[in-house]
Amino acid sequence: MGPMVNVMKFDYRLDFAGATASMRTMSIPLTIDMTVYFFQTAADGTTEVILDVHPELFGPRETDTHMDGILALLDAIEKADPHTPVRDLTAAPVPEAAG
Repeated sequence: MGPMVNVMKFDYRLDFAGATASMRTMSIPLTIDMTVYFFQTAADGTTEVILDVHPELFGPRETDTHMDGILALLDAIEKADPHTPVRDLTAAPVPEAAG
């Protein structure tokens, strides 16, 4: 199957007669390979980035390296001119999956 990106934007504003609460993701489906989730977890627009990997395919160090690469790419996108092609962005290289 291969890597997957899942963007989930929901209205997480909770109001219990004036008492507010925060939503948190407690469970995500089984990942076959690697999935990047973008959850907007708060009414203020905060986005949580979660990298979920199959544990038989990726170890902790490799997973951390992939997450560093994803965050570097997101940082490069944020800092780039809106007309910059994705191919011209500079981000940390991502290692090949162990197989």
